[in-house]
Amino acid sequence: MRSCCGCCTWNSPWSRLSRAIRISSIVLFIIDVATDAVLAVDYYTHGQFVYFWWTLGLVLGPAFITSLFSFCWERDSVRTRRELLERRNENCTDIESTNQDGETDIDGEQQEEKNFPKWLWFVEVSLGPLREPVTRITCQAVLWHLLLLGSLFRSLRSLFAQKRRGGKEDGLMDTREAELLHLIESFLEAAPQLVLQLSIMIIDNAANNLQILCVVFSLLSLASSIKTYLTALREANYHLPPPRHQHKLTCKGQLMMLLWRLGMISSRGLAMAIFFTSYGGWLLLLVGIHWAGMFLWHVHQKTTFTFSEKVTSHESRKQHKIKSLLKEWFYDFVMAGVTIFCFMNLKAGKARYRMTAYYIIMFIENSVMAILWCLSTHRGDQSWDTYLLLSLVWGSFVFGLIWLALYYLYGHPNKQDHQLNAVERFVHHALCVLERDVLIRDAQLDSRVRQTEV
Repeated sequence: MRSCCGCCTWNSPWSRLSRAIRISSIVLFIIDVATDAVLAVDYYTHGQFVYFWWTLGLVLGPAFITSLFSFCWERDSVRTRRELLERRNENCTDIESTNQDGETDIDGEQQEEKNFPKWLWFVEVSLGPLREPVTRITCQAVLWHLLLLGSLFRSLRSLFAQKRRGGKEDGLMDTREAELLHLIESFLEAAPQLVLQLSIMIIDNAANNLQILCVVFSLLSLASSIKTYLTALREANYHLPPPRHQHKLTCKGQLMMLLWRLGMISSRGLAMAIFFTSYGGWLLLLVGIHWAGMFLWHVHQKTTFTFSEKVTSHESRKQHKIKSLLKEWFYDFVMAGVTIFCFMNLKAGKARYRMTAYYIIMFIENSVMAILWCLSTHRGDQSWDTYLLLSLVWGSFVFGLIWLALYYLYGHPNKQDHQLNAVERFVHHALCVLERDVLIRDAQLDSRVRQTEV
């Protein structure tokens, strides 16, 4: 059903696969935070208070930062969305005034209310309105952010609000914001936690089940958050001409991307952990240099994260330009932090040269950290675990490269289209050959009939 101007339709632009991927990413993130909290309690009960405070700080600190940023972003988005809807409503009123029939969509809206699933009423009470665009700060939003669950709130709300009035652009913008917040919190929480727990395990030369679970779920949460964000970003490319925004990742492509990210993040995290055990704070210097270099690289690429934001009534074009530039720089800064562990393609177009340069730099950095750790005075005795850790650093990197190559050969959406075109050409050729054979047989049959008549 469509309304007068198309702004009040119920849209469902997300595929079932993307929704399943987002649900799995949210579940992995919740399990990751839960295992970190339980591990912190375990450190406290065993009297390891230094490990306890570091582990607990890496749980609460990122949650506070992300919730604060989420609330500020929510307030700005609500104000922008309210003004855009006011403009759309004015257009709707103008079109309705020129409608000769004078028919309205009241009956259709009542039918939509009846079709709304009953079980979603409880979700709507917990998260706020799901069927209408969010044009005000709700009590539910304030409560979730006070509980330091801002990122989780935005992710759940955008997930359940799959069908609502407000247009496809509004829903996709909300999803993109939610997945970016989820990505930020994952890398603020899971990435340092991964390095910390690996370092503790190497220093103590022992590992319990909770530490292993913490490391495993941190890896899965990081890889899943990257994959989910890139999937949401691909589906939010409504500003690009077809067929780019119509390309969808299949299950095969999603699995290949997950294994690729897991290999690269594992290699990076382990290299940073073993370097930290010997050189401590010098790791922060290396990370800072890498972060600054990636930030300048992203600024040089002229990314377009704020492409869809429109000028609102309370700001001039100059203010809007400055505001968009600051937001773009902040986005580049955050993504530079993500690229400490894995490559992120922020610019449309072929990324083979950028990706090649990045992974060469990453391999050199990992090798330098691993070799310096191996040559440090603390590792004078080259035991078997030393060679095992070095093998894991380089082996994980090679594992990620293998799945990277397989992804771009067989799992990338563009490759899927090329394979489909090849199949279509084969089928077309087979049909042409079959049609030619049929025509030849008909001609032979006609000639035999004529010869019999003669």
